[in-house]
Amino acid sequence: MRLTRLLPLFAALLLVSCFSAQADEPLPDGPDVSSAQPTEIESDVGALPAKGPPKLESSLWRLVEAERRGGAAELSAEAQRSAIELHDGATRVVIEGNDGQSASVIASARSLGATVETSYGDLVQVVAPVATLERLADDPSVRYVRQPFKAQPWIVSEGVPIIRADDWHAAGTTGSGVKVAVLDVGFQDYTSLLGTELPASVTAQSFRADGDITGEGEVHGTAVAEIVHDVAPDAQMYLVNSETDVEFLNAVNWLIAQDVDVVNFSAGWTVIGPGDGTGYINDKVSQAVSSGIVWANAAGNEADAHWMNNWRDTDGDDWNDFAQSPRDETNAFSGIAGYPIQITLKWDDPFGASSNDYDLCLLDDTLTILACSMNVQDGDDDPVEGIAGTLGYTGIYHIAIALWDADGLAKFHLYQWPGFPMQYVVASGSLCIPADNADAVTVGAVPWSDPGTIEPFSSQGPTEDGRTKPDVVAPDYVSGATYGPSGFSGTSAASPHVAGAAALVKQAYPSYSPVEIKSFLEGRAVPLGVPGKDNVYGSGRLDLGDPPIVDSDGDTVPDDVDNCPETHNPGQTNTDTDLEVAGASVVGDADGDACDDDDDNDAFDDDIETYLGTKPLDNCTCGPGPDGDAWPLDVNMDCFVTVAGDALNFRGRIGASGGPPPDPNWLQRLDLNADNYITVAGDALLYRGMIGETCT
Repeated sequence: MRLTRLLPLFAALLLVSCFSAQADEPLPDGPDVSSAQPTEIESDVGALPAKGPPKLESSLWRLVEAERRGGAAELSAEAQRSAIELHDGATRVVIEGNDGQSASVIASARSLGATVETSYGDLVQVVAPVATLERLADDPSVRYVRQPFKAQPWIVSEGVPIIRADDWHAAGTTGSGVKVAVLDVGFQDYTSLLGTELPASVTAQSFRADGDITGEGEVHGTAVAEIVHDVAPDAQMYLVNSETDVEFLNAVNWLIAQDVDVVNFSAGWTVIGPGDGTGYINDKVSQAVSSGIVWANAAGNEADAHWMNNWRDTDGDDWNDFAQSPRDETNAFSGIAGYPIQITLKWDDPFGASSNDYDLCLLDDTLTILACSMNVQDGDDDPVEGIAGTLGYTGIYHIAIALWDADGLAKFHLYQWPGFPMQYVVASGSLCIPADNADAVTVGAVPWSDPGTIEPFSSQGPTEDGRTKPDVVAPDYVSGATYGPSGFSGTSAASPHVAGAAALVKQAYPSYSPVEIKSFLEGRAVPLGVPGKDNVYGSGRLDLGDPPIVDSDGDTVPDDVDNCPETHNPGQTNTDTDLEVAGASVVGDADGDACDDDDDNDAFDDDIETYLGTKPLDNCTCGPGPDGDAWPLDVNMDCFVTVAGDALNFRGRIGASGGPPPDPNWLQRLDLNADNYITVAGDALLYRGMIGETCT
């Protein structure tokens, strides 16, 4: 039985997107999935279609077969069924090269007529003729040929007062001087909102192969940017989009080079990594954080569209049991005709080294197989399968997992989008990637109108390595120009509240690292759920708390009483060797900062020396001091201390008791306590001559 006879509506397609933007309107009601009866699949796993070449994704192999079978017409029909875009008989693919062989991959692709669009490390994105895909996969420098992994979006805001950002605005903290980037899939119509819902000017940069900042008309990023601007209205904003995993990697590199402070990513993938914070996408996010970027990431909207469990097969027919009493070999969901569907599966083999081959199938309510994803896992592959298509009728559908050649010990994660009601659901462990990243601030969603209740779709932890996620939750179902009144739902809407809040904290505490800002946000969150941090609410609902007193150096001492407002010194110690009386430098230090540098360590800070000129300590030998030295402020070595040609306005005798009283016609600039002595830390300055008199 060939797969093409089973695919009137679907094609196997490896899409690993994690959708985090809820639909603008709720899904219409379908049949009650709870009425689905337990099922046993009569079809034998051995009757499933034969697998294609091991280094070519199964959906691409179906394209190759279709063109061979029926030429351009059959190729077009197959591409339409599987939602694969064609370009004059060619399609966009990512070639995973063997380590260090990207140059050979590029040369091979070009020799076969492919157009190279972009690359990152050993990943090369090309548009290749379908007829060449099998030969391309056979090249020794190639590890695998697949479709690009496309990150998909997770769809004045009411959230601003809920998180108390308005209080910070009133206190003067608005994100000024902070660079915030919205990394997303598209920014349709953003230019029409400049100066109103968005800043008057933004930096826009597309990393898509076609350079389209709108992402072919996608408004999701525009809506996300609106929320960031609401929370941090004076932040410098960057709008950056990408479509594929390779483009994402290059976009993040660019943002690091721009020295941005905060990135919001309200998108992600389901099966692009194991879910333990590792993998090449997570590596790039961690690099961004280590460079000083706060990374806010939507958790995902998969809590009510995710199933997790171990392989179970009580009757030995190689179909997984979703339930055992009674036995049920499918996971039913209630679908609506004309709606898209994406189903993805991963299991706990090492990525790039899976040797357990499982397959994923979609069946109708008569248990007739509609589509199967049948990638080859033979020791050097990723443990993933995926199906995409358009539903042909309103009613019950069934998802099944088959064992092709495996040890039967797998732990599975199954995701279904757009979140049709599903028979077997496990909210735990439903995080998307890179929401599993330890360094990211992962954000779940609560409705602004009921901010103590988790959204049923908000993805939950723990991560595969047992860490608690999300970190905080924030409001969704908020209003904006793009989606309208209360029209923006999902963790996509929650995450930019956190990104904007991070920008406010960065302005208030510029020396804070990403780790410190994350800790600040979690530490002030309103606790929800069970005591302590949990896998539903994280540390609680985002709440910035009382606005900070201005503390530029983040040492908890407000600027108005800080002896060094730009130097982190919570102990208020004078960290240099400049002359200081009562917490202030003796002369020349207009900003009153006792921590100004004293680069040459001559006991006079750089501000004084910039004003009077740099000089050595022993610049006058005619004064009768203890070591024969004159005061080091004698710039022209005439034994007079002069400023702009005038002797300093002090006539008393320094260091000698009983000196004459100060001339009332002169200002005593240096005698701070008016006792006719200039003292530092209780010791008289070492000058015994009379200022303003010749040195004899």
